[in-house]
Amino acid sequence: MNKSELQKHIAEVYSTAPDFPWESTPDAAVYRHENNRKWFALVMTIPKTRLGIRSDGMVDIVNLKCDPLLVGSLRSEPGVFPAYHMNKDKWISVALDGSADDEQIKMLLDMSFELTAVTIQRKQKIISQEDERMDFLTLAKDRYSARKFVSGEIPQEDIDKIIEAGLCAPTAVNYQPFKIWAFESTEAKAKLLSCTKMKFIEPAPVIFAIGSKADLAWVRPYDQKNFADIDASIVTTQMMLAIHDLGYGSTWIGHFDADALKKLFPEMEDYELIALLPVGVMAEDCKPSERHTVSKPKDELVTVL
Repeated sequence: MNKSELQKHIAEVYSTAPDFPWESTPDAAVYRHENNRKWFALVMTIPKTRLGIRSDGMVDIVNLKCDPLLVGSLRSEPGVFPAYHMNKDKWISVALDGSADDEQIKMLLDMSFELTAVTIQRKQKIISQEDERMDFLTLAKDRYSARKFVSGEIPQEDIDKIIEAGLCAPTAVNYQPFKIWAFESTEAKAKLLSCTKMKFIEPAPVIFAIGSKADLAWVRPYDQKNFADIDASIVTTQMMLAIHDLGYGSTWIGHFDADALKKLFPEMEDYELIALLPVGVMAEDCKPSERHTVSKPKDELVTVL
């Protein structure tokens, strides 16, 4: 099976069209579930050497999620390799050069589709799906601002993981001049919602607020630059990435009345409030903004000296 045959098969069987999320690799095609936006196939062209093939030239591959118990045995099959740029314990790469059996590719595609689908249990209880670990660059590119959630609970274990991602964030001189608040109760969330026009966050089971405290931060001696807001922003970014890695949606909200929020929650008074982070399961029609993949040219943003 070659690349075009695979894409035709996906279109016919799963009624799914690819999206091309990365400007740096415009031919990389991602196939997702419509309801949860999870990948079930990633088609791209890479150097053969990236798969450990001692040969020049390029090869088309498809990355597929696999039952971890089968990964080891499948790698011994012709045309099947450890996953390129994905978690090698849960994903495999299959060469689209005729070396892998066509029926086997279809079977593996079905498996990947099922493993990444929303289960009935999740639809009913809104519990987290099995962790999908990707390499960092893939995670960073795949995350997007989610602005539509379904109501339900998030397991405390996942909330703890998100908080832990923030707590382990690097800060200048490790002074940690930040505070994280988790809004979970109906009363607390109602007060918070009164301070922002972003009402789409209401169904989110938990909303985090992140603040910085200038008098706890490192100050650069040359120009007296205070790093409090920078440190809190790093914390917020790590939490956002952890949220996406766990299979939930979020977005960095800066449009809120910080003074009003401080009046409702006096314990925030001494902090500069940096962001609100709603966390929830994305609605079936939740999609990235049209500007999600828009980027200025690399040479405009990067200067090599």
